[in-house]
Formats: sequence, C-alpha cells, structure tokens
Amino acid sequence: MNTLSVLLVEDDKDTCKLFEDYMKTRTDVTLVGITNSSFEALEYTKKLLPNAVILDLDLHERRWLWFQVSK
Repeated sequence: MNTLSVLLVEDDKDTCKLFEDYMKTRTDVTLVGITNSSFEALEYTKKLLPNAVILDLDLHERRWLWFQVSK
C-alpha cells in the first residue's frame, strides 16, 4: 500500500504533538518532518518532496506570506 508523506509546518508545540500522535495511528500516512519555520519548510519541501504540506498560516514569525513552491 502506498503511504502519503506529510510535512507539518506548525509553531504550536501542543498542536504538533496532536498531529504527530494521530499520524502514528495511521498506516497510510507518514510524517516526514516537522518544523516551526517557513524558511525550513521550504528547504524540507525541496529535500523531502512530501505529498502534502500541512501549513499553519498564522506562524508567529509572520514570514509565511512568501511560502510558495513552484513547479
């Protein structure tokens, strides 16, 4: 069975823990990375090539506006 690879971009530790715990219960989803930085998220996306990115649009660093992945 194919699994969905997911990168989590979230700055709230409790929310990260909830996502991490939930994804551990899934056999069809793999959490490939967690970061609280939009800068790191862009690098992780390029390096890890996740199928999906769960992105907190209200990061405390307020630099998420430029987060864009081009083809």
